[in-house]
Amino acid sequence: MRFVQLRAVIVAVLVLTSRDGLAEGGCPPGMYPARGNGWQACHPIPGASNGAEPQERAGRWIDSWGALVGDLRAGAVGVAVGKPSREAASDEAFVACRQQGGANCEILEVYRNSCVGVAGVYEDGQPGVGRLGIGVSALPDRADNLAIQQCRMVNRKECRIAYSACSPARLVGD
Repeated sequence: MRFVQLRAVIVAVLVLTSRDGLAEGGCPPGMYPARGNGWQACHPIPGASNGAEPQERAGRWIDSWGALVGDLRAGAVGVAVGKPSREAASDEAFVACRQQGGANCEILEVYRNSCVGVAGVYEDGQPGVGRLGIGVSALPDRADNLAIQQCRMVNRKECRIAYSACSPARLVGD
């Protein structure tokens, strides 16, 4: 009998001391309950923040462009990353290609808000002769893997990544 009374006292103490958990009607701190016919939800208290809520980033996203230009007969390649437009990326890559000795530079790839991987043939651990493989993806590893797959498919030889870069979109303040 005494055990039952002690148990009742412990339960009463626990209930009375744990009322903080019920203060917002079962909702976490910074939230208030909303109830309807057969439903209940928790909504944020206006102006309250419990620090756990994700904060929206102020600003806007702007595109970022990259380009790969080459004169493969001359072995000249020009690249550009993080440019504000397709034209700016291409122009910078053409200039870089010409500075490398390219007389017949051509666009190999232009990409926006993504990554590029370029794979070339390797023989006996040295760069070999063959066509390049180019891969574009939002993920750098995926772009590299696509480039290697393409290089292996067209050359039927071992290929390795020769170049890899990303031009991710950028968040700028308003």
